Amino acid sequence: MKRFFYLLLLFSVLFSSCDEGCDKIDLTLVNWNGCGDFIVFDTITLPNHEFTYINVTVDREKLNLSGNYKSFEIHQNEHIFSDITKYNKQSHDFCKDYPVDGLEVENLWWTKEGTVEIRIVHDKNECEDNYVVTLILKNVTYIDSNGHEIILKEKIIENVLAGYKVG
Repeated sequence: MKRFFYLLLLFSVLFSSCDEGCDKIDLTLVNWNGCGDFIVFDTITLPNHEFTYINVTVDREKLNLSGNYKSFEIHQNEHIFSDITKYNKQSHDFCKDYPVDGLEVENLWWTKEGTVEIRIVHDKNECEDNYVVTLILKNVTYIDSNGHEIILKEKIIENVLAGYKVG
């Protein structure tokens, strides 16, 4: 019992210091289409392409991101990857480490050219390992293996919670 008390005391000291004076993320205001350091995804509406999703994967640390927008050419940057995937059914499990039963890729488009602007809206701090990002894709062209293109003039994916681990 004494050991349990000491453990409880230790945890309360460790975690109570984060409660005061910390700038915490308001989880009611975030978009949950993200995870890790970091992956962001969203649905896109295209004619005859139901269950189509855009994915942007970014190596945050390599890009030195901050609260100001930074612009990158996607196809020329090894630390950014983006694709569009059409599935046979709906899926919102892109941040899970297990397969979705019966989910199959029907088509895949890779980035040919275009720009992404990225900013950290709410950064990590002493109390938060998670953070919030916003991305703006501009004039991005995606191409599939048959040479068919999808062109996005502008796609904003905002206030996405990232930083938490896939699971």
